[in-house]
Amino acid sequence: NVVAEDAAGNTSPPTSTTVDAAAPAAPVVNPSNGTTISGTAEAGSTVTLTDGSGNPIGQVTADGSGNW
Repeated sequence: NVVAEDAAGNTSPPTSTTVDAAAPAAPVVNPSNGTTISGTAEAGSTVTLTDGSGNPIGQVTADGSGNW
């Protein structure tokens, strides 16, 4: 729980948060003509595209529906 306290010692009601510690599922890559690459992933997740040697060649954030 987290509370805020001012200089006079007054405290707020407690609040809490949930930490998402689970890894997202692997992204899905749509069939491509080699010019445009797209797919789906967990909404808000970062998708990193790499070449055959593992070097990053692009990065995108999946939108609220999971599309990238």
